[in-house]
Amino acid sequence: MANIKELSKQLLNYFNGDKERVKELGRACKSIGFPIGENVDIIAKQPEHFMLLVTYSDLGILGKLADSLEILKKGK
Repeated sequence: MANIKELSKQLLNYFNGDKERVKELGRACKSIGFPIGENVDIIAKQPEHFMLLVTYSDLGILGKLADSLEILKKGK
């Protein structure tokens, strides 16, 4: 079983200690239906796919996608 604390530490390292960027990644992943805390084992098995989400978050793309999905869901 993978460890959420270790993943959090790695994400903080990737984002140079910026907790807000890690929180934004978590928010965006949850919004698109992939909560990080519930999927740590999957992330550990296929980190290359998760890194794509991290990269999209780093570029601001994942947050914009999450925002759009939240707006669309509210319009139901």
